[in-house]
Amino acid sequence: MTLFDRVFNGSDAVYGLTEGAIDAAIEKYGADKAVSFPNTAYSLPCYYAVTGTKVTNLGELKEALGVAKSLMTREKRLNDAFMSGVATALCAEFIEVLKYIDGAEPYSEPCYGHLADAVIRELGVPLVT
Repeated sequence: MTLFDRVFNGSDAVYGLTEGAIDAAIEKYGADKAVSFPNTAYSLPCYYAVTGTKVTNLGELKEALGVAKSLMTREKRLNDAFMSGVATALCAEFIEVLKYIDGAEPYSEPCYGHLADAVIRELGVPLVT
């Protein structure tokens, strides 16, 4: 098994978990159910950064999963391995946002979970240096 195979197989596994989680959420709540991380203007910040598209509900999240899948080309080139990693990170964000449906707070001290926009602004320069 090559390193490329490991990368692509891992991405496929995470994609499968994500697809199952989104399908289960749609079955439970319906495709129109709102999804977003709390206290952010970007809904899903990583997906928005990569695509420039906001996701507001489970139906759109399912469509976004197709975009992530399109990044997973399985061509044995370095860029394709990197993009497969980006797709995996997006899938992780999709799974994470499902934990916040209906205003749920999935984490308690000492864990923090999603960092709100205000926290990111407060950290400012120290965060990026």
